[in-house]
Amino acid sequence: MSILNNNQGGLVQNYVTQGAGEEFKFPLDWEQTFHHESKKSSAPREYVAATEFAALSDEQRAAGQAILEYLANFRFATAQQLRTLVAAKGMNPDLIYDLISYFIERNTMNYFVITANQMQFSQEEIPEAALKVYCLDYGAIRLLSHFSASPYLRWTPGDERFCKSQLVARHIMTGMFYLQVLSLRKDTLEQFIPNRDFTNGERGIRFSAGFRIMMGCNGVEFLLDVVRDTDLLTSWQSELEKMTPFIRGRYMKRYYEGGNPEGRYSSLPLVIFLVESVKAAGEVADSFYRATGYSEFYILLESDMLKGLHIAPLYAYHPEDNKLKGKREEFFKPVAPRA
Repeated sequence: MSILNNNQGGLVQNYVTQGAGEEFKFPLDWEQTFHHESKKSSAPREYVAATEFAALSDEQRAAGQAILEYLANFRFATAQQLRTLVAAKGMNPDLIYDLISYFIERNTMNYFVITANQMQFSQEEIPEAALKVYCLDYGAIRLLSHFSASPYLRWTPGDERFCKSQLVARHIMTGMFYLQVLSLRKDTLEQFIPNRDFTNGERGIRFSAGFRIMMGCNGVEFLLDVVRDTDLLTSWQSELEKMTPFIRGRYMKRYYEGGNPEGRYSSLPLVIFLVESVKAAGEVADSFYRATGYSEFYILLESDMLKGLHIAPLYAYHPEDNKLKGKREEFFKPVAPRA
């Protein structure tokens, strides 16, 4: 783990560097230290924000709107993720740098570094070596309300704050998965909804995402759940207890069949667990199958995904011998854009 200890005036400052952030394995319970304090009063007036944004070039507006919508959906992103997003949308990825500066100056975006404890850097003090994680600020709601028609935006000011390092990593990994699917499947990715919420009849349950890929004329439904190693010691058992009645009690089947009257999509989703380690892969697969009895799921290792989702093996669970066996499916095979 590349953590830089920078001694300035006797104060040891510990923060995650860009090198350490490439695999998003952050130290447990580290915190966010923001570039600036988020204040509603610091954001420009709505008319001013909309007028200034409208004066940008067509490509700048399109890229800027894509960035804001992405952060509203996935909460956090690195600069490299924003480059990938803009490129996948068919625009010049170098646009992001001026846009990031533009948005931060207007309190439309903010960013933070991940630190051992909360610190307060001035703009000049944030170390160049630190991994910068971008998020929205108060001004974003004014632009999104004017320019975005996306039905899935659920961001409200404050969503980006008070997140421990493991939650930041979970959101980032969900976004990494989406960006790879978007780049590979293009417009055959018909739908991708982060933070997919359901109910098991009594309690709410949230998966990291729900999405649909068109395979020819038929759609395949998926649920994604990101499980970090630390989750196995904390939240996984609780989440599993909520998943079990949702799946065994047929709530899942009723939901997907009810929204699919013409049978155009698969009646039940394939579940993909994106896990941090081989050890977690075995624990998640065994406990999920034993609790739910549901066999339509795959395990995907983060390290494999980061090398390329189109070449990453998906591990199917075989309960008869309690083993995971890797295979490559067609779901993430690269396709050309539709004509």
